[in-house]
Amino acid sequence: MPSRSVGTKQSIEYIKKLIVEEARRQGVPEYLALAVAAQESGFNNVAVSKKNKDGSRDHGVFQLNDRYHKLKNVYNP
Repeated sequence: MPSRSVGTKQSIEYIKKLIVEEARRQGVPEYLALAVAAQESGFNNVAVSKKNKDGSRDHGVFQLNDRYHKLKNVYNP
C-alpha cells in the first residue's frame, strides 16, 4: 500500500470516471481497470509507494514504477 502522497489529490468519483472513460477507449473491461486501481492505490492519484529494493518507487492510481514511466514518458493527467 502507498506510504505517502505528492501533488493534488482528486476525488475518488473523478478518478473512477476517468478510469471508466479510458477503459472504454482502450477496450479494457471497466470492472478490471477499476479493480486494479482499487487494489493498487485505493483510487489515490497521488499515491507513492515506499522505496522498492532497487530504490525505485511506484506512483499514481495504478502504481506505475518510476523506472517504467520515466522510460515511457508517462505522467499523471
